[in-house]
Amino acid sequence: MTAADHGRQPRPDAGFRTPVLRAWAIVTQYPLIATFGLALALRLGYVLALYGIMGDAGLGIDDSIAYWAAAENLVRHGDLVMPGLDGGLVPETAYMPLYPLFLAAHIALTGGTDPLWPALSQALIDSAACVVIALLAGKFGRGYVPAAGLFAACNPTQIVIAGMILTDGLFLFWCALALLAAAGWLRRPGWPLALLLGGALALALATRAMMLPWALAVPVLLAAGGALLGRITFGRGLQLGAALALCLAAQSPILIRNFDHYQALALTSQAGTHFLLWLAPLVREAADGTAHGAGAAANQRRYEAQADPDEGANPFRRSRAMSALALTIMAQLGPVTIARAWGIGAAINLLGPSVILAPPVRTLPRIGFYDTPGASKLDKVVSFLFRNDNPTYGWVLLIGVGGTGLLRLIQLRGLARAARGGAEARIGGLLMLAWIGFILAINGPVASAKYRQPAEPAFAVLFALGVVRPPPRAAPG
Repeated sequence: MTAADHGRQPRPDAGFRTPVLRAWAIVTQYPLIATFGLALALRLGYVLALYGIMGDAGLGIDDSIAYWAAAENLVRHGDLVMPGLDGGLVPETAYMPLYPLFLAAHIALTGGTDPLWPALSQALIDSAACVVIALLAGKFGRGYVPAAGLFAACNPTQIVIAGMILTDGLFLFWCALALLAAAGWLRRPGWPLALLLGGALALALATRAMMLPWALAVPVLLAAGGALLGRITFGRGLQLGAALALCLAAQSPILIRNFDHYQALALTSQAGTHFLLWLAPLVREAADGTAHGAGAAANQRRYEAQADPDEGANPFRRSRAMSALALTIMAQLGPVTIARAWGIGAAINLLGPSVILAPPVRTLPRIGFYDTPGASKLDKVVSFLFRNDNPTYGWVLLIGVGGTGLLRLIQLRGLARAARGGAEARIGGLLMLAWIGFILAINGPVASAKYRQPAEPAFAVLFALGVVRPPPRAAPG
């Protein structure tokens, strides 16, 4: 062997680096195809493995039963109804209609309620959402598309929740599409993107009522961003108004139905239960350490003691009464306590690892977070993290928190880079931050990785901004 031959010998790590670099070259050349393919493979593998090992139990939780019941009633009666107090049928007011329609379509096609089929559909939908997220990152620069797409494809939060019979996977797709339309409109305002925004917001709202405040706020945010960029005109303001009008008009059948039956201009009757049995008990827990379960039971008894018997027949009257009582309880605890409860909830939602939601981990025998004892909410969190009664669960939790925390640092770096970029990057970064803030604020002290899931598109964009060296190539139009 000559000296020249010796000089051409591969480096010791070349066997590793060459396949990795080749794979990355394929990803960067065909980022959307690679994103979709990887996302679909991971999600299908996860769903099929869970179903093979655990059966139906691997793809559902307690809330799944209620969604299946609503879907079965929809198939049986041709409408979103439920049994009333008098034995007849009354409108189902707890849920928005799109997810029961999604499940009802699977019942009609398969003739049963096997959760495997909607879970496989959700795997496909979430894979498409990963492509939308990659395109969203592309509004900040083409160079960000592969990193954001791979982050979304491999995101445990999306993978785990897409495998559950819950509204969250479908909701995420519409949220990502709405963010893509909003970011695109900021760059190049026009009617197609405005109508896409209105349609995506309408479908997201038809999936979960929590989207309503954002749907009302986003035209104002985009108008402000457009003004800062010097791109707002009267005609473009009309575009944003049309987007909002389209979103709200799509909900008119629900509003008309609820007003006709219950004289209520509201989308669902869930608010009262959420306020009284979740928000108020968790604020009390932040105040004096009262466990959530005990606080919720006490609030329920207090409501029943003062409830008007006629409220039972009108779910919206009941919801208003429960909400009023919850607001009274929280007002008595004070704004500082409320702020503390929201801050703790936001911290848990930001750092909670999604791996603990996966059925093999979630079903490990242990005391749940809300039942963990503690003199304060902080003491409860510490006990749950470091004094967990199941060591396996405890280690998975701690490692997951560490990994999630590292991702948040990278995403903070991405936000800082957006702040140091041009006007479009700064305003785009603020839009992502506003969306994350909205999700944290509306969930408040209700804490789980599940509840931050709609914010994952923004986290994926910030991750890409944090790991890809700026400046990227010029962004697409």
